[in-house]
Amino acid sequence: MKQTQALDSVAYEMIKQKIMDGTYKMRQPLREETLAEELQISRTPIRQALRQLEGEDFVEIISFRGCFVRELTTDDIREIYLIRSALESACARAVTPIISAANIDLLTMSQQEAEQLASLANYEESREIGRRLHTVCIEVGGGRRVQKILKNLSEQIDRLDYLSAQVPGRLERSNQEHATILQAIIGRDADKVESLMRQHIMSTCEDVIMAVRNEISPLYYTSP
Repeated sequence: MKQTQALDSVAYEMIKQKIMDGTYKMRQPLREETLAEELQISRTPIRQALRQLEGEDFVEIISFRGCFVRELTTDDIREIYLIRSALESACARAVTPIISAANIDLLTMSQQEAEQLASLANYEESREIGRRLHTVCIEVGGGRRVQKILKNLSEQIDRLDYLSAQVPGRLERSNQEHATILQAIIGRDADKVESLMRQHIMSTCEDVIMAVRNEISPLYYTSP
């Protein structure tokens, strides 16, 4: 029993990660036999993993057609970003008067590093480092309940972050917006910080929605 559960968990994590990082694209069919061969796991754990992922809105199982990577609709995207915008802008406002000099130094160095990495076309690492601004705002400015809500949303947020990274120019705009937010934090202007964080998150939302509406090719499965 424990071995079966372990294989279920392995299959679940492997398939979910491939959806999160865009290896498996929206609308892509996920056939049990193909996944079993690719992941070197028997079909029973694959089947259980797909059912679990269906419950978490990562895939959809359609009778007589099979299982597919679930497509994110514009309503899905907007809902997630609206929740994130409301909570993170409140965290950003709360962190402004209390942030330590050490965290300001950390964010300043991170901002410089993110911009340098982007200029060298190291986009993935630039994106990861750039997220430190959001992390500090949430961890320092957010309460326990806010942090729990955002943690529960984190996998969907990560998936949307991948989608946003496929939009030309989005990373550069995010880095610029992060720099503006950081300057407002250093200036201890809580009203401005709150407004800028909300604008930043919603501008990313609009870019992702544009990408989905235009079906930018890296996001969608195309038949071979």
